[in-house]
Amino acid sequence: MATSSKHKKKKKKGMRKRTKRLIIMLVLEILIIAGLIGVIYAHSKISKIDFNRIETPISVNEIDSEAVETTESYRTVAFFGVDNRSNGNLDSGNSDVIIIASVNEKTKAVYLMSVYRDTSFDVDGNGKIRKANYAYNHGGPENALAMLNRNLDLNIQDYVTVDFRALVDAVDAVGGIEMTLTEDEARWTNQYMEEVAKVTKKPVDYVEAGTHVLSGVQVTGFCRVRYAGGDFRRAEVQREAVTKLAEKVKHASVGELNDLIDAVFPEVATSFTLAELM
Repeated sequence: MATSSKHKKKKKKGMRKRTKRLIIMLVLEILIIAGLIGVIYAHSKISKIDFNRIETPISVNEIDSEAVETTESYRTVAFFGVDNRSNGNLDSGNSDVIIIASVNEKTKAVYLMSVYRDTSFDVDGNGKIRKANYAYNHGGPENALAMLNRNLDLNIQDYVTVDFRALVDAVDAVGGIEMTLTEDEARWTNQYMEEVAKVTKKPVDYVEAGTHVLSGVQVTGFCRVRYAGGDFRRAEVQREAVTKLAEKVKHASVGELNDLIDAVFPEVATSFTLAELM
C-alpha cells in the first residue's frame, strides 16, 4: 500500500512538472506571436513613409575638436515644413518652417531651434546670399541640410519633411491642441485658414481671441501668421505647436495613435531608414 501511495504521489508530481512546462511554453509562444504581430504591425505602418536615404554624406565645415566633443552625445535632425499647395509633393517647395532638433541621447532631452525663413545665407555654396527657405526649393533636403551645415557650423545628416496636410491631420488625430491667440493673431489666422482649408479640403471654423483647443486647420493657419509679431512670433508659435502636439501624442490612446499613424505617415519624407525608425 505504501509503495502504491508513493507511486501515485510521484506520478502527480511528474504531471505537475509537465503541466508547468506546458504553461511556460504556451506563455513563451504567446509572447513570441505577440512580438511578431507587433513587428509586422509597426512595419506595415512605418513603410507608409517616403524614405529618401541620403547616400552621400552632407558636406560640413571643419569643426574644431572641442565642438565635436561637446556635441558627441547629441543627434541633430532638421525638420522642414514646405509650403507646397499640391499635397504629398515633398521633394521641393519653399521650406517656410525650419526647425533644428537636437536630441541628447543620454538624457533624451530635446532642444528646438528655429531658423527664420528670411535669414540671409549662402544657400548654394557659391557666395550668393539668398533667403534660407530658398534652398529646399532649389535642391531639395540635401541642399537645405548643406546650407544649414555651411552657415551654422553644424553636422546634420538627417531630416524629416512635412507639408500643410501632415500638420492638419496630426493635430486632428489627437483631438486638437490648446493655444492662445491675441485679437490680431486670431484675425490673421482666420485669413490664412481659408487657404489651408482649400488645400487640404477641410472645413473652416473661424477662431476668436483667447485660449481654445484648435483643430488642425486652425493650428496650421496660426503657424503661418507672420504679420502679428513678425517671423520671431511665428517661429515661436511653430515650436509651441510641435511641443504641445508631442505632449498630446505621449498621452494618446491606442486608437488615437493608430489614427495618427494612418493619417500622417504617408505624408512624411525622411532620410531615416525603416530599420532606424523601427
